[in-house]
Amino acid sequence: MTQKSIIAYLNTMLERKSLELLILVVSFLKRLSIYKENKDVMKEMNVVSKLNKMIPHQSDILVSLILRLILNLSFDKDIRTQIIKCGMLPKLVNFVKEETHRVFALCILYHISVDDKCKGLFSYTDIVPIIVHILQENEEGQLDMELMALCVNITQNTKIAGHFAQNLRLLLRQSLKNRDSLMLKMVRNILSHDVPEKKVVLSSINEIVSIVKDCAHEEITVELLGVLAELNLPEIDFRQLVTEYNLVPWISRNLAPANKVADDVVLEIVRFVGNVVRDEACAQLFANAGLPNTLIELITAKQEDDEIVLQILYVFYQMIFHKCTRELLIKQSQAPAYLIDLMHDKNTEVRRMCDTTLDIISEYDDEWATKIQYEKFKWHNSQWLEMVTQGNDPEVDSYDDDYLPREMMLSGDSTADLLYQHEQDGYRDHPYADYPYGDHRDYGGYPGEEEGYHPGDHLQHPGFHGGEGEFPGHLAGHYREQEEDYDYYQQHYNQFGNRMMSPDEEAMYEASHPMYGGPPMALGQEPRNAGYMTNLDSFSRTLENWHLRS
Repeated sequence: MTQKSIIAYLNTMLERKSLELLILVVSFLKRLSIYKENKDVMKEMNVVSKLNKMIPHQSDILVSLILRLILNLSFDKDIRTQIIKCGMLPKLVNFVKEETHRVFALCILYHISVDDKCKGLFSYTDIVPIIVHILQENEEGQLDMELMALCVNITQNTKIAGHFAQNLRLLLRQSLKNRDSLMLKMVRNILSHDVPEKKVVLSSINEIVSIVKDCAHEEITVELLGVLAELNLPEIDFRQLVTEYNLVPWISRNLAPANKVADDVVLEIVRFVGNVVRDEACAQLFANAGLPNTLIELITAKQEDDEIVLQILYVFYQMIFHKCTRELLIKQSQAPAYLIDLMHDKNTEVRRMCDTTLDIISEYDDEWATKIQYEKFKWHNSQWLEMVTQGNDPEVDSYDDDYLPREMMLSGDSTADLLYQHEQDGYRDHPYADYPYGDHRDYGGYPGEEEGYHPGDHLQHPGFHGGEGEFPGHLAGHYREQEEDYDYYQQHYNQFGNRMMSPDEEAMYEASHPMYGGPPMALGQEPRNAGYMTNLDSFSRTLENWHLRS
C-alpha cells in the first residue's frame, strides 16, 4: 500500500464533504493503521490534523470510526504529540461525557497521560468535574477500568490531585465500600501530595487499619498500607493506633524473611513503619520489639531491591533522631556496619541516605565516628592506597637501587640531573660520560685521559666556542664535535620533552647519527631523538657538574 501511495490518496479525500465517502475512507485508514509501515506514512502526512477538523460530527458512526483510528495511531509517541499540538485534547475530554464514545476516548486519553509532560495539560480541561460526575452516578457499581487507569495517571500531577482532593471524602468512602484497588491507588496518589484535605482520612483510619489486618486481597492491602504511609499528620496518635490494633507482632511477622511475604506488601509495610517511627513513643515500641534486627535480616535478604533497601535506611534515619532508640540502634545492633557497607552503593539515593544517617551517628558516638571517617578515607583514597600497598608487596618488582624511575629521574631544579641507567636494560651505568651519544668505555676511556685531560677540561679551553686557542693533537676533532653538538642542543632541545629515550629509539638514533656511521645531519634538521637529556637546561647543568667535579 505504501508503494502504491494509497494513503496519500486517502488523505486527500479526507477533505471531501460526502458522509458516505468519509466513512469509507476513515474505515479504510483504520484497517491500514494496524501496520507499522502505514502508520509511519500517516504520521509523516499528519493525518491527525485533518481528523481533528472532522470532530465533533453529527454522525456517531463517523465519530466512532475516527476515534478508533486515532486510538490505533496513539500508540506512537510522536503521533500523541501531534494530537496535543493540533488541539484535539479538549475534544477528546468532551467525548468522555457520552457513553457511546466514552471507552475509545478514555483509551486515547490514557495513552496521552502516560507521558509525564502531558499530565499537566489535563488541568486545563474539564476532566476532573466530568470524572467526579461519573463517580457520583456509579457509586454503587464498578467503574470502567479505563477510567480508573486514567485517574491513577493524572493524579500524579500536583495540580490535578488538588482538584480531586476537594472530593476526597467521596473517593475514600466509595473505594472502601467497593474494595476498589484502582480507586484506592488514586486516593493514595492524591495523599502523596501536600493537600490540606488529608485530615478527611482521620475519620476512616480505624476502618483502614482493620481492613489491612483482615483483608486477604494483596492489591487492597498494598494500597491501604500506602494510604497509611502517606498520613504524616501530627493529629494522629500512632502509638495508640499501633497498640490498639496490636500491629507490632503483625508487622514483625510479615517483615520476617522466612515468611516470604510478597515484595509489594513488604515495601508498603516498611514505608508505614518509616512514617510511624517519627513519633518517639512509637519508635521505642518498635525498638523494644526487636524491629532493628528484623530490618537488618530483611536488608540482607532483599539487598537487590533498591526500593526496599532505601525505605529500610529511612527507618534507621528516623529512629536515630530519638535518644531512646539511638543508643539501642548504635550499641545493640549492626545497623551502623550495614550503613557503612551501603555507603558506596551504586544507587544514588541509597548512598545519600547512608551518608546522612552516618553523619548523625558520628555526632553522637566517637568510636563509630572514627570508623566512619576511616572508611570514607579508604574510599576516597582507594587508588593511592592500592599503589602504596603494591609498593610494599615483596612480590611486586621494585626499581634497582642504582637508577631511578623514568618519571623521577629529573626534578627540573636539582643539581644532580645525572642519568643513572642500567646497562643490561639498554641504558648507561655512568652519567653521560662526556660523550653526548656514547659510553666512554666503548672507546677505551675518556678522550685525552692518557694526556691528563678530564671531562669538562675543554669547557675552560680557549679554543672552545670559537676561541682563538686550539685543542692539542687528536683531541681537537673530538672536542670540536662536542662543541657542535652543544651548539645544536642550544637550538634544538629534546623533542621528546621530559622523557627518556627507550632502547629502540636509541638504536634508531645511533643508526642516523654521524658519530655511529650514519649519514651527516643537515643544518637545521630535527633529530629523531635529541639524546638522553630531557632538555637544554639539564644538559647545561650536566656539563657544569662535570667541570666542577674535574
